[in-house]
Amino acid sequence: MSFIRSPSYVTTRNWKVRRVRQGYLFPAIPFVSPAAQGSMRHMGRDDQVRALQTHIANHGPLVTPDVSIYDAIASLPKGGGRLILSEGTWVVRSGITTTKKVHIFSACPGATRLVRQQNIPDPIITLANDFSTIDGITFVDSDDTRKVPAVKVTGDYCTVNNCTFEDVGTGVELAGQYWNTVSNCIFQSCSERGVFVSGTPTMHSILNNKFVSCGTDAWLHMDSGVDKSLICGNVFDYASGTIEYTGGTNNQTAAEVESCNAVQSGNITRN
Repeated sequence: MSFIRSPSYVTTRNWKVRRVRQGYLFPAIPFVSPAAQGSMRHMGRDDQVRALQTHIANHGPLVTPDVSIYDAIASLPKGGGRLILSEGTWVVRSGITTTKKVHIFSACPGATRLVRQQNIPDPIITLANDFSTIDGITFVDSDDTRKVPAVKVTGDYCTVNNCTFEDVGTGVELAGQYWNTVSNCIFQSCSERGVFVSGTPTMHSILNNKFVSCGTDAWLHMDSGVDKSLICGNVFDYASGTIEYTGGTNNQTAAEVESCNAVQSGNITRN
């Protein structure tokens, strides 16, 4: 495979987005297509850098663990934007709250890890703006005995997709009002709850997730005011845990939840 030489780092919006190992760029940026690599291979060095900066502007900067996620989000324009996180581990020492519409993706799902330091009272990330997305990130808690979620969603129309939650107290809390989705995630060894839907929201979706040895409290808990929400396509570990949802209108019956998910019938509670 041919690699394109680059300077030791590339900047966009005045902050460093990627240290390039050994002067080579593309092995660290898998979302650069072969066609783009081919077109850039024949450019001069300055043209390569300009082309790369254009590519970053169109697809989002690649952020490595030497740049804080807080700083990366702060660098985005007022209207928000997209961030691509590289492989590696970020130790989160204070909660991150997004006040912009952000799409945070992993360049290597499963290898991008956000670890919450012990005694931090806040979620690792709170999506506070509508239409935000987290995709492909692994969340880990150094203290898995708390109910403080790893991810909290307070905006609307947000998505948590293809993420993994390992040894956390609670994986995701949906506290927004409308149309939030948790999909294609893995919840493994959650000491409290995998997903917690709080407040009086409507039309949330919990779809195609896997809950493995998760939830001494509940795999999934919906508060009494939850309305018109869908639980379907999920796989729940038969060994432990329950699905709890109460009140609301136009929610599924226990039989409908059972038929739409892989779960033991005795572990579904609907009051």
